[in-house]
Amino acid sequence: MPTITNSYKTPEITIEPLEEKPFSDEEVEVIVRTLAGECYDDKMADKRKVVEVIVNRVSDGGFGENVIDVVTKGQFTGYWRQSRPVSESDIQIAEETLTDWYANDCKALSEYLFFSSGPNRENVFRSEY
Repeated sequence: MPTITNSYKTPEITIEPLEEKPFSDEEVEVIVRTLAGECYDDKMADKRKVVEVIVNRVSDGGFGENVIDVVTKGQFTGYWRQSRPVSESDIQIAEETLTDWYANDCKALSEYLFFSSGPNRENVFRSEY
């Protein structure tokens, strides 16, 4: 009677550890709530600049010690009153901008510290009040 042998090899699988994010879920949460109140969902550049204003204020040091302080201390009405549901693009932009900011040693990403509603459903951004 013939002998049956297992002649195949199991391939080795290397599992890379997940890269740890430099930011917290709480930071993302406060930012996406703010975006849902401050920006139209289809205005991606606007969303990016709003997040830059938030992190730039942290970098400036005169607005709060961290992202959560800056957002929740009454500086952004959109955090308290959203005009639309949070979207996937809100989360993506928040995470991308936070990643860029942390990679930049938490230094300002642009000169923007302020913004207000502007024409064509877009905000107007500036460095001085």
